[in-house]
Amino acid sequence: MAKGMKRQGGDQSQDIEVSVGGKGDYYVYALSRRPVEEGFDLRNIFYVGKGRGNRWKAHFKETLSDLRRMQDDPDVVMTRKKETIRDLYAADGDDLDIERYAYLVEWGLSEDEALRTEALVIKMMRTYGNDLTNLVSGHHEAEVLMPAGEVRRFYAAEKEHVERLSAAELEDFAPGGPRADECVCVVVKGSDDDKSFSEDEILDEVDDSGFRIAYVGDKGEEPRRGWDPRWPWSDDEARERARHYWTVSPSNAAILKEIGDEGRLQLALAIKDPRAKETVIRYVWDVDDTEEPWLWYPYGDRDAGQVGFPLGRSYNESEDPWLGKALVQGEKDWSIFVNRQSGICYVSFQD
Repeated sequence: MAKGMKRQGGDQSQDIEVSVGGKGDYYVYALSRRPVEEGFDLRNIFYVGKGRGNRWKAHFKETLSDLRRMQDDPDVVMTRKKETIRDLYAADGDDLDIERYAYLVEWGLSEDEALRTEALVIKMMRTYGNDLTNLVSGHHEAEVLMPAGEVRRFYAAEKEHVERLSAAELEDFAPGGPRADECVCVVVKGSDDDKSFSEDEILDEVDDSGFRIAYVGDKGEEPRRGWDPRWPWSDDEARERARHYWTVSPSNAAILKEIGDEGRLQLALAIKDPRAKETVIRYVWDVDDTEEPWLWYPYGDRDAGQVGFPLGRSYNESEDPWLGKALVQGEKDWSIFVNRQSGICYVSFQD
């Protein structure tokens, strides 16, 4: 055992009192590789945690315990955090004054306040490249340091009542139908799952409805990232997620193309945030085959398959009334995706 490992210098076992005005007795702390008298340097912080009483001191005590165990059992494995603390003991010629290697970030907190503060500090430090030894990012890591617009959209989502259409009702919107003066929006749902997309094999062959025949190629090695509100998809990333592989019957696919040919079809990508528990419209495009073709991915025979939608102009929130809102239906404000397991549904709107 290195010199200075037998005990912690001075009487440092007493609990620290950090309650302020009766608010709470939790605090957030940071452990440093260098002593505090050298001045604060973000790069020296190696661990961030929350606790009360002697929690921050326990890391040093646990490290000493592991070092003693290693004398009898060389197979004891230490975490990176404990290895860093071990190096502090090894570098100190006398008893280590552990208070010289710790900061309190905030104190007088409730437990929930401490959890959120801990998560925020960890996220900010890692964002700026700090090499923390924390094994996890904090219990509320996903709920802090989000773009203001995403917090507004998902945590304060406005509800917009719409008419959800059944697949059988699409025929009413076809040219010559009783609702041929109205528009249809195809709403599809994105996810936070990383997915591997392939380069489709698109044939020159065009079927009777004007669709180019396409086949899904081999999955690429590099996954395309799932939705992350801290780093929203670019328009190109969102288009790749939204435009193809949606299960639609051949007859309804033909009807949708007819509606699109008249400029009465849009496609919207809805995102569900698992923390806010809301599904909101995040991207909207015109369905327009000026630049891209309609695609049909057949299953075995061509009586079943999936559609690839050609996407044209994109909209922002000042142009489209649904962007950033949760689309609901009925008196109970049910999501339009209720009982729509395929992740695709249809709604009507007036241009």
